[in-house]
Amino acid sequence: MTAPTPCRVLVAYPYLTAKTREVLASTDVPVELVVDSGAYTAWNTGRSIKLDDYCRTIADMKPAPWRYFNLDVVGDPEASDANYREMLRQGFTPVPVLTRGGTERDLNEMFETSDVVAIGGLNPLRGNQRHGYIKRVVRWARGRKLHLLG
Repeated sequence: MTAPTPCRVLVAYPYLTAKTREVLASTDVPVELVVDSGAYTAWNTGRSIKLDDYCRTIADMKPAPWRYFNLDVVGDPEASDANYREMLRQGFTPVPVLTRGGTERDLNEMFETSDVVAIGGLNPLRGNQRHGYIKRVVRWARGRKLHLLG
């Protein structure tokens, strides 16, 4: 008999409550948990997320998340990059988030440390503006794996 295919579940950090963890741990279906930092949720509700709190949660989770994103900062590619580098320095292996305003060079550097890069900053964009941004980043990626956020 073959093992069941894992169900991949994405949960934003602000919603990763004890009850959510309990439900995920108690299911009969194997779960591969993906943790989104929830930066947009926090920004949209006027809350903030501390990098140390986010890292501590990731480190303490049992079982460990299958994947997790770095803590990005909406509209601030420099702060997002600083958080990513700090997470790497601490031994974490997050999926990096290219925040709108990031460059092709930034994207290439992220692919040096990860097989997939997330693209943030899509939510406020509309219509052709969003499509143009996505097309540009996909062109920069040259066939490498991307995960679009928002």
